[in-house]
Amino acid sequence: LYDVGVTFLPSSDVEGYGSTSMLEINADWAFGCLEDVGGCDIDFNLVAKDILFTSRTALDLPDQVGQITLDMGFTFYTKKGTGLQVRLRPGLQSDFGEFDSETFFMPASFCVARPLSDGLWGILGLEVRAHYEQEFMPIVGLSWEINDTVRLDAGIPRSQLTCFMSKNSTMYLSAAWANTTYNLEERDNDGRDWLTLEDIRATLGMIYEASDLLQFRGEVGMAFNRSVEYDQDPSYEADMDDTVFVRFAVGAPL
Repeated sequence: LYDVGVTFLPSSDVEGYGSTSMLEINADWAFGCLEDVGGCDIDFNLVAKDILFTSRTALDLPDQVGQITLDMGFTFYTKKGTGLQVRLRPGLQSDFGEFDSETFFMPASFCVARPLSDGLWGILGLEVRAHYEQEFMPIVGLSWEINDTVRLDAGIPRSQLTCFMSKNSTMYLSAAWANTTYNLEERDNDGRDWLTLEDIRATLGMIYEASDLLQFRGEVGMAFNRSVEYDQDPSYEADMDDTVFVRFAVGAPL
């Protein structure tokens, strides 16, 4: 139903421009679901994330970037069990310095999930993301319920092996590719710029459900293939060193 978490990434070198650590604060809230509306299930989620940089470095990084997004899914099912889903994610992605039409983003995705055999699904789709540095994000993978306690979701942009250890505890190993673009406030009359953060994160996590309305999540992992890219003049990209990270979150199971 909800998840509120904090992630800390220790200080890392930004390709000779200095170093900075990062603190990420996120909140996800699944606040609504409408079932069988004209043969369609509709879900509504509110997603917020704020990334704080402890140093601006020689790249003149913003103090923070973040997003506030309404994530809506429209899911249809055929008589043969195939699922068709359209997702829209309208929202703001910026450094929160000022707001206008350029800070508004609306990625949209279309995805098909088809049963291949008992407990095995194939997934194929595409997300279109105007104004992003990576404008097209593939969605491809397999979802396999290996048995009652183990599930494998393998694909792009996210893969996860989940083990339901007991009624109250779950352990998982995941890898996720993230590429997100933010619109920045105009500086020194040089026009607005676009900042893209990209990385791949490998995570070992555990969830403990204390009750039907409270669960705790702890994660440790490694972030690698990290980069910071400015789109406008000057346009350049800088690699960031790999780093470990830790995350702690509280929430309620859906």
